[in-house]
Amino acid sequence: MSKNSVGFIIFGLISIAGLGLGGYTFLVTQIFIQPEESGPRLVGIWDALDDDHTHFPYITPTNWLFKLSANSYIDSEYVSVNNSGTRITLMKQGWYRIQISVLLQSLDAPFIYRIDLLKNGALLFLLDFVQTYTTTYDPYWHSINAEGYVLSDGNDYIELNANSNGDIFIIYSTLQDSNQVVIDFVSN
Repeated sequence: MSKNSVGFIIFGLISIAGLGLGGYTFLVTQIFIQPEESGPRLVGIWDALDDDHTHFPYITPTNWLFKLSANSYIDSEYVSVNNSGTRITLMKQGWYRIQISVLLQSLDAPFIYRIDLLKNGALLFLLDFVQTYTTTYDPYWHSINAEGYVLSDGNDYIELNANSNGDIFIIYSTLQDSNQVVIDFVSN
């Protein structure tokens, strides 16, 4: 080791010692502590959906709940699923982003179809709406890609409700790649 290198090392140590507590605090807070995670945290993915008619009052082919299937990831500190896969409990206080992608089939004219996000059994907001106006217009299929934000107190639960004003419709389950629910924890 050269005399210059030794001199720089000694100078550095003297400088740090001269800074005292302030230098130590700087080193600890700026160098040795890992920064906190930023951005949304993925807390659940379900890659298959089904319609569920077993939980009152959502017991008809025109008013039912989405059943979550094929869970590919869940962070059990943030969410849990119960009620036969239809109820998602948001277990930490904060904002959650709920995303749904689904392909519906058997839509006929003239009817109205809705996908609602329910919080603690009450309507929180409408995620999707389609209205078929005349009997000559027959979309039959409807693709949904929607998201919404929910503020949880750490004890809230959500459900995804599908309903129409009289027509029977279903999830197109043959192509499950089109059907997915993703939940992110966004912030406290």
